Amino acid sequence: MRNILLFIAYENGMLARGAWETVAKATELSCALQGELIAVSDQEMTADDRESVYDCGADKIITLKQKKRNPYDLQILTEDFCGLIDQYQPFMVLFCATDFENDMASRVGMRTKLPVMTNCLDLYVENDMLKIICPDDAGEYMITYQANRLPIVATFKHGVSDIQDGEVLIACGRGVGGEAGIHLVKKLAALLHAEVAASRANVDEGLMEKEYQVGLSGKTVKPRCYIACGISGAMHHVVGMNQSEWVMAINVERNEPIFDVADVGVIGDLSAILPRLIRELEVRYGRKSE
Repeated sequence: MRNILLFIAYENGMLARGAWETVAKATELSCALQGELIAVSDQEMTADDRESVYDCGADKIITLKQKKRNPYDLQILTEDFCGLIDQYQPFMVLFCATDFENDMASRVGMRTKLPVMTNCLDLYVENDMLKIICPDDAGEYMITYQANRLPIVATFKHGVSDIQDGEVLIACGRGVGGEAGIHLVKKLAALLHAEVAASRANVDEGLMEKEYQVGLSGKTVKPRCYIACGISGAMHHVVGMNQSEWVMAINVERNEPIFDVADVGVIGDLSAILPRLIRELEVRYGRKSE
Protein backbone atom coordinates (compact mmCIF):
# COMPACT_ATOMS: atom_id res chain seq x y z
CA MET A 1 0.00 0.00 0.00
CA ARG A 2 1.05 3.58 -0.63
CA ASN A 3 0.97 4.76 2.96
CA ILE A 4 1.97 8.14 4.35
CA LEU A 5 3.99 8.55 7.54
CA LEU A 6 3.16 11.94 9.06
CA PHE A 7 5.22 13.50 11.85
CA ILE A 8 3.31 15.75 14.27
CA ALA A 9 5.29 17.89 16.71
CA TYR A 10 4.29 19.50 19.98
CA GLU A 11 5.51 22.87 21.26
CA ASN A 12 5.01 23.85 24.89
CA GLY A 13 2.30 21.27 25.38
CA MET A 14 0.38 22.23 22.23
CA LEU A 15 0.44 21.01 18.66
CA ALA A 16 3.04 22.98 16.73
CA ARG A 17 2.01 25.77 14.38
CA GLY A 18 0.81 24.44 11.07
CA ALA A 19 0.13 20.94 12.39
CA TRP A 20 -3.54 20.84 11.42
CA GLU A 21 -2.89 22.13 7.90
CA THR A 22 -0.25 19.44 7.45
CA VAL A 23 -2.63 16.79 8.78
CA ALA A 24 -5.22 17.98 6.25
CA LYS A 25 -2.69 17.80 3.41
CA ALA A 26 -1.60 14.31 4.50
CA THR A 27 -5.24 13.20 4.57
CA GLU A 28 -5.82 14.58 1.07
CA LEU A 29 -2.77 12.74 -0.24
CA SER A 30 -3.58 9.44 1.49
CA CYS A 31 -7.08 9.50 -0.01
CA ALA A 32 -5.67 10.15 -3.49
CA LEU A 33 -3.09 7.38 -3.05
CA GLN A 34 -5.63 5.02 -1.45
CA GLY A 35 -3.21 4.28 1.35
CA GLU A 36 -3.16 4.54 5.12
CA LEU A 37 -2.21 7.63 7.08
CA ILE A 38 0.05 6.85 10.03
CA ALA A 39 0.54 9.82 12.35
CA VAL A 40 3.60 9.92 14.60
CA SER A 41 3.76 12.38 17.49
CA ASP A 42 6.85 13.33 19.50
CA GLN A 43 4.73 13.62 22.68
CA GLU A 44 1.64 11.97 24.12
CA MET A 45 -1.36 13.62 22.51
CA THR A 46 -4.20 15.06 24.52
CA ALA A 47 -7.46 13.14 24.23
CA ASP A 48 -9.01 15.95 22.18
CA ASP A 49 -6.04 16.17 19.79
CA ARG A 50 -5.97 12.42 19.39
CA GLU A 51 -9.68 12.31 18.57
CA SER A 52 -9.32 15.21 16.13
CA VAL A 53 -6.39 13.59 14.30
CA TYR A 54 -8.43 10.41 13.89
CA ASP A 55 -11.43 12.46 12.74
CA CYS A 56 -9.20 14.12 10.12
CA GLY A 57 -8.45 10.72 8.62
CA ALA A 58 -5.52 9.12 10.45
CA ASP A 59 -5.65 5.32 10.51
CA LYS A 60 -3.07 4.96 13.29
CA ILE A 61 -1.32 7.19 15.84
CA ILE A 62 2.09 6.34 17.27
CA THR A 63 3.80 8.27 20.07
CA LEU A 64 7.55 8.78 20.37
CA LYS A 65 7.92 10.26 23.84
CA GLN A 66 10.51 13.00 24.13
CA LYS A 67 10.72 15.30 27.16
CA LYS A 68 13.31 17.78 25.90
CA ARG A 69 14.59 19.23 22.67
CA ASN A 70 18.32 19.45 22.46
CA PRO A 71 20.65 18.01 19.79
CA TYR A 72 21.00 14.73 21.69
CA ASP A 73 17.24 14.23 22.05
CA LEU A 74 16.72 15.15 18.38
CA GLN A 75 19.22 12.48 17.44
CA ILE A 76 17.33 9.87 19.45
CA LEU A 77 13.99 11.08 18.07
CA THR A 78 15.34 10.84 14.53
CA GLU A 79 16.62 7.30 15.15
CA ASP A 80 13.27 6.18 16.57
CA PHE A 81 11.36 7.78 13.70
CA CYS A 82 13.64 6.17 11.10
CA GLY A 83 12.87 2.85 12.76
CA LEU A 84 9.21 3.42 11.92
CA ILE A 85 10.15 4.17 8.30
CA ASP A 86 11.91 0.80 8.15
CA GLN A 87 8.89 -0.86 9.74
CA TYR A 88 6.10 0.67 7.69
CA GLN A 89 7.93 1.34 4.39
CA PRO A 90 5.80 4.42 3.55
CA PHE A 91 5.24 5.88 0.11
CA MET A 92 6.17 9.27 1.53
CA VAL A 93 7.15 10.90 4.82
CA LEU A 94 5.58 14.27 5.57
CA PHE A 95 6.55 16.98 8.05
CA CYS A 96 5.34 20.53 8.66
CA ALA A 97 7.86 23.12 7.47
CA THR A 98 8.79 24.56 10.87
CA ASP A 99 12.47 25.14 11.70
CA PHE A 100 12.47 22.13 14.02
CA GLU A 101 10.78 19.79 11.56
CA ASN A 102 12.88 20.97 8.60
CA ASP A 103 15.93 20.10 10.69
CA MET A 104 14.54 16.71 11.60
CA ALA A 105 13.47 15.97 8.01
CA SER A 106 17.02 16.67 6.81
CA ARG A 107 18.39 14.32 9.46
CA VAL A 108 15.90 11.63 8.46
CA GLY A 109 16.91 12.01 4.83
CA MET A 110 20.60 11.69 5.63
CA ARG A 111 20.05 8.64 7.81
CA THR A 112 17.71 6.81 5.40
CA LYS A 113 19.35 8.06 2.16
CA LEU A 114 15.92 9.22 0.98
CA PRO A 115 15.49 12.39 -1.11
CA VAL A 116 14.28 15.43 0.89
CA MET A 117 12.29 18.41 -0.33
CA THR A 118 11.70 21.20 2.20
CA ASN A 119 9.25 24.11 2.26
CA CYS A 120 6.94 22.57 -0.34
CA LEU A 121 4.14 24.94 -1.28
CA ASP A 122 1.86 22.13 -2.40
CA LEU A 123 1.82 18.38 -2.93
CA TYR A 124 -0.82 16.60 -4.99
CA VAL A 125 -1.47 13.46 -7.03
CA GLU A 126 -2.03 13.77 -10.78
CA ASN A 127 -2.34 10.85 -13.16
CA ASP A 128 -1.34 8.59 -10.29
CA MET A 129 1.95 10.47 -9.88
CA LEU A 130 3.03 12.58 -6.92
CA LYS A 131 3.65 16.21 -7.90
CA ILE A 132 5.42 18.72 -5.66
CA ILE A 133 5.53 22.51 -6.01
CA CYS A 134 8.59 24.18 -4.51
CA PRO A 135 10.36 27.53 -4.90
CA ASP A 136 13.67 27.61 -6.72
CA ASP A 137 16.87 28.27 -4.74
CA ALA A 138 16.64 32.01 -5.33
CA GLY A 139 13.00 32.14 -4.30
CA GLU A 140 12.02 33.79 -7.57
CA TYR A 141 10.04 31.03 -9.33
CA MET A 142 7.77 28.13 -8.47
CA ILE A 143 8.80 24.77 -9.92
CA THR A 144 6.61 21.67 -10.19
CA TYR A 145 8.53 18.43 -9.65
CA GLN A 146 7.40 14.90 -10.34
CA ALA A 147 8.55 12.51 -7.65
CA ASN A 148 10.12 9.72 -9.65
CA ARG A 149 12.19 8.36 -6.80
CA LEU A 150 10.06 7.11 -3.92
CA PRO A 151 9.71 7.09 -1.00
CA ILE A 152 10.41 10.76 -0.44
CA VAL A 153 10.69 13.01 2.62
CA ALA A 154 8.91 16.36 2.32
CA THR A 155 8.05 19.33 4.54
CA PHE A 156 4.84 21.21 3.82
CA LYS A 157 4.83 24.97 4.26
CA HIS A 158 1.87 25.87 6.41
CA GLY A 159 -0.10 29.10 6.37
CA VAL A 160 -0.82 29.68 10.04
CA SER A 161 -1.43 33.27 10.89
CA ASP A 162 -3.52 35.42 13.18
CA ILE A 163 -4.23 37.57 10.14
CA GLN A 164 -4.85 34.72 7.73
CA ASP A 165 -8.63 34.73 7.51
CA GLY A 166 -9.44 38.37 8.21
CA GLU A 167 -11.83 40.42 6.14
CA VAL A 168 -9.28 43.04 5.03
CA LEU A 169 -5.49 42.91 5.12
CA ILE A 170 -3.30 45.87 4.14
CA ALA A 171 0.31 45.03 3.37
CA CYS A 172 3.10 47.57 3.11
CA GLY A 173 6.22 47.08 1.04
CA ARG A 174 9.38 49.05 0.46
CA GLY A 175 7.43 51.45 -1.75
CA VAL A 176 5.46 52.96 1.16
CA GLY A 177 8.56 55.01 2.01
CA GLY A 178 9.62 53.85 5.45
CA GLU A 179 8.12 54.67 8.86
CA ALA A 180 5.97 57.57 7.64
CA GLY A 181 4.34 55.39 5.00
CA ILE A 182 3.81 52.53 7.44
CA HIS A 183 2.11 54.97 9.81
CA LEU A 184 -0.32 55.95 7.01
CA VAL A 185 -1.04 52.29 6.29
CA LYS A 186 -1.85 51.72 9.97
CA LYS A 187 -4.19 54.73 9.98
CA LEU A 188 -5.98 53.34 6.94
CA ALA A 189 -6.19 49.91 8.56
CA ALA A 190 -7.76 51.42 11.70
CA LEU A 191 -10.49 53.05 9.63
CA LEU A 192 -11.23 49.83 7.73
CA HIS A 193 -10.94 47.59 10.82
CA ALA A 194 -8.22 45.80 8.87
CA GLU A 195 -5.07 43.95 9.85
CA VAL A 196 -1.60 45.12 8.77
CA ALA A 197 1.04 42.97 7.10
CA ALA A 198 4.51 43.51 5.71
CA SER A 199 6.77 42.50 2.86
CA ARG A 200 10.17 40.97 3.54
CA ALA A 201 11.88 44.26 2.70
CA ASN A 202 10.30 46.13 5.61
CA VAL A 203 11.01 43.26 7.99
CA ASP A 204 14.64 43.01 6.88
CA GLU A 205 15.06 46.74 7.45
CA GLY A 206 13.66 46.43 10.96
CA LEU A 207 10.60 48.58 10.22
CA MET A 208 8.11 45.83 11.08
CA GLU A 209 8.19 42.64 13.13
CA LYS A 210 8.67 39.23 11.54
CA GLU A 211 5.23 38.11 12.71
CA TYR A 212 3.67 40.48 10.16
CA GLN A 213 5.62 39.17 7.17
CA VAL A 214 3.69 37.63 4.29
CA GLY A 215 5.37 35.41 1.73
CA LEU A 216 7.57 32.41 1.25
CA SER A 217 9.66 33.12 4.36
CA GLY A 218 6.67 34.51 6.27
CA LYS A 219 2.98 33.64 6.48
CA THR A 220 0.40 32.51 3.99
CA VAL A 221 -2.76 34.62 4.14
CA LYS A 222 -6.14 34.44 2.45
CA PRO A 223 -8.29 37.43 3.45
CA ARG A 224 -11.37 38.51 1.54
CA CYS A 225 -9.58 41.72 0.55
CA TYR A 226 -5.81 42.17 0.24
CA ILE A 227 -4.50 45.70 -0.36
CA ALA A 228 -0.84 45.74 -1.45
CA CYS A 229 0.76 49.13 -0.85
CA GLY A 230 4.14 49.71 -2.44
CA ILE A 231 4.76 46.00 -3.00
CA SER A 232 6.52 44.95 -6.19
CA GLY A 233 4.95 41.49 -6.36
CA ALA A 234 8.01 39.23 -6.37
CA MET A 235 7.18 35.53 -6.36
CA HIS A 236 8.35 35.03 -2.77
CA HIS A 237 5.66 37.50 -1.66
CA VAL A 238 2.89 36.51 -4.06
CA VAL A 239 2.92 32.84 -2.97
CA GLY A 240 1.91 34.05 0.48
CA MET A 241 -1.16 36.04 -0.62
CA ASN A 242 -2.39 34.68 -3.94
CA GLN A 243 -5.27 32.85 -2.25
CA SER A 244 -6.89 36.17 -1.31
CA GLU A 245 -10.40 36.56 -2.71
CA TRP A 246 -9.81 40.09 -4.04
CA VAL A 247 -6.55 42.01 -4.47
CA MET A 248 -5.96 45.72 -4.86
CA ALA A 249 -2.47 47.01 -5.65
CA ILE A 250 -1.22 50.58 -5.24
CA ASN A 251 2.20 51.33 -6.69
CA VAL A 252 3.92 54.21 -8.44
CA GLU A 253 5.64 51.81 -10.88
CA ARG A 254 3.12 50.66 -13.49
CA ASN A 255 5.19 47.64 -14.62
CA GLU A 256 5.50 45.94 -11.24
CA PRO A 257 4.38 42.26 -11.30
CA ILE A 258 1.92 42.83 -8.43
CA PHE A 259 -0.48 44.24 -11.03
CA ASP A 260 -0.53 40.82 -12.75
CA VAL A 261 -2.27 39.29 -9.72
CA ALA A 262 -4.38 42.32 -8.75
CA ASP A 263 -8.08 42.63 -9.47
CA VAL A 264 -7.76 46.41 -9.25
CA GLY A 265 -4.60 48.44 -9.73
CA VAL A 266 -3.95 52.04 -8.76
CA ILE A 267 -0.86 53.67 -10.22
CA GLY A 268 0.36 56.62 -8.22
CA ASP A 269 2.37 57.98 -5.33
CA LEU A 270 1.30 56.41 -2.06
CA SER A 271 2.31 59.52 -0.11
CA ALA A 272 -0.45 61.35 -1.98
CA ILE A 273 -2.99 58.56 -2.38
CA LEU A 274 -3.10 57.27 1.21
CA PRO A 275 -3.70 60.64 2.95
CA ARG A 276 -6.51 61.42 0.51
CA LEU A 277 -8.08 58.01 1.01
CA ILE A 278 -7.81 58.37 4.79
CA ARG A 279 -9.50 61.80 4.68
CA GLU A 280 -12.35 60.47 2.53
CA LEU A 281 -12.95 57.57 4.92
CA GLU A 282 -12.81 59.85 7.95
CA VAL A 283 -15.55 61.99 6.41
CA ARG A 284 -17.62 58.95 5.43
CA TYR A 285 -17.37 57.26 8.83
CA GLY A 286 -17.50 60.48 10.81
CA ARG A 287 -14.44 59.72 12.91
CA LYS A 288 -10.71 60.27 12.97
CA SER A 289 -8.14 57.47 12.73
CA GLU A 290 -5.60 57.10 15.49
